[in-house]
Amino acid sequence: MTQLDLFGETKQQQFDTWVHTPFGRWVAENFIREAYNWYVLRGQRVGATFVWERLRWILLNKEWSEATRPPPDEEYRLNNNYRPYMARFAVERESRLEGCFEFRAVDKPKKKRPVFVKEGTVITR
Repeated sequence: MTQLDLFGETKQQQFDTWVHTPFGRWVAENFIREAYNWYVLRGQRVGATFVWERLRWILLNKEWSEATRPPPDEEYRLNNNYRPYMARFAVERESRLEGCFEFRAVDKPKKKRPVFVKEGTVITR
């Protein structure tokens, strides 16, 4: 699967495809593990952003054990496109994470805002 294969799909469909790739599975497993460690074992609520940034730190600094090593032969990076979907996925997979994250609506249409071009002329995006 390449990034071009993901065009034309909704973000949820893109996530559903991506999470079944080797790196997507690695992210999902480690996202659930990190959230579980903070919420269930330590009793602290955390945000999806916190867990996502922790995974970025692990990837950047290569702080993994042999058991949690990402798929070999490629360098991976995390962007923010799938973060809200990953939190929902984690709660679906691990029921003990219920209450760990607050959820907001995703994929809602953006409001058109006026843009001022020059004196007295208004156009919308």
